[in-house]
Order: sequence, then structure tokens, then C-alpha cells
Amino acid sequence: MFFVMPIPSRDRRRCAWVGALVAAATLLSALAAAAPRATAQRAERLTSWTHPVFPVAEYRARHAAALALLGENDVLLVPSAEGTSGGETFRQLDDFEYLVGLEIVRSMLVIDGRSRRSLLFVPATDARFENPGRPNDFPGRTQFGDPALRALSGVDSVLADSALTAFLAGAVARGSQVLVNTGRAGPTGMSTPALFTVATPGELLGVQLGRAYAGIHIGNAYALIAGLRMIKSPREIALLREAARITSIAIARGA
Repeated sequence: MFFVMPIPSRDRRRCAWVGALVAAATLLSALAAAAPRATAQRAERLTSWTHPVFPVAEYRARHAAALALLGENDVLLVPSAEGTSGGETFRQLDDFEYLVGLEIVRSMLVIDGRSRRSLLFVPATDARFENPGRPNDFPGRTQFGDPALRALSGVDSVLADSALTAFLAGAVARGSQVLVNTGRAGPTGMSTPALFTVATPGELLGVQLGRAYAGIHIGNAYALIAGLRMIKSPREIALLREAARITSIAIARGA
């Protein structure tokens, strides 16, 4: 005579749980083997997520207006934002946004009174879109090789950032006045910001230029830039009117 010992309910539940785990693991392994291998996503393109506010004709007109105010031996430098973030949303520097309209970093717009041309010096890639440890999440983004930069900003040429050093050295050698907007009205000369005063990007650029190029003649472009931006184009006026219309509606509804 044989007796079959009953399995306690607790053990039966445990066996069922283990069996379910084994079945799930087997299913996942089969799915992983059948699924195609994931490929790294394509490099980011500038135009896939951002566009200038104005059409290219607007920026070309602004370049021409700046050139009209420059002497034959003047060079206007307009830097972009550096791009390093402390967690806040990226914001382009105002002058660069006004004259270029692109959310690119570590770049320099040069408006050259001698050649009567606008030149945009940019790095090969945007370092914010690169991470060797996570290439699928950060596949990189081309800057220098992206034809959209010239097509959207209206500049005459897009050049590698490495060419800026030689360009500035040539400008200094021929005695050009290098104009930088300090962000403050004042004398034409560039001086080191006073103690307890937060330096503007333009002031910092002026200090760096003075250290890098002996004998450089730096002028303050504050008045020049302010004069340009005070005169609104028909497109700018239309946007201002639309912003005022929307704001008045919001205020009325809020009241």
C-alpha cells in the first residue's frame, strides 16, 4: 500500500511562482533572439528641432545694415553663447540671436568691413550632443558641415572655428579696429571689469582678445548694435503687434 503525501499549499504557490519566472525568462530570451539588433540613431540635425524666427532675408538685411556702419578697417565680433548648462534652458546671446538666429554654441559671427562679408566661425560638432558612453542617446550633431547654417542665417561663408585665430591675427597685423559689444555704454576702449561687477560676455571676450593678441585695438560696439536694434523692420513690427494683441487678451481674461 502506497501513501501520497499532500504538498502544503504554501509550497504549491512557491512552485507555481518559480515556474512562472522560468517561463517568463524563456519567453524573453526567445524574443531577444528573434528581435533585430538595435542600431545607433542618426546624428542630430539642426533643422530637425529648431528654426530661426525670421526668414533669411531678414538676417541678410541686418548684416548689410551693420556693414553700412563699419569703417573699411573695422571688424565686428559677435559671439554666441558658450553652451555649458547648469540645468537651465539654453538661451542664445541676444546680439547673436539678432544677427544669426540660430541656437548654436561656441561660435563667432564676424562682419568684416574690409571684405564687406559676414563670416560665421563654428566648431565641427556641438559638444552637447556627444557622449561616447551613450552613443545611441547622444549621437552627435554636425555644425560646420551642416548646410542649413548658411542657408538659414544668410551669412556669406561658414568656416571652421580653427580658422578664426588666423583671421584675427591678420586683422591685428593690418591695424584693424576690433569691435565687441560690452553690453554697457561707455568709452570705445575695452577695459577689465571693475571689482564686484559681473562681467558681460562681451567684456570677457575683450579681455581674452587683449591677452591673445598684442597690440590689438579693441572698440566698444554697444552704440552700433543698439542703433541697429532700435530700428524695427516691418516683420519685427508685425510680431510686436501680435505679441501685444495676445497679451491684452490674456490680461482681459485674467481680470
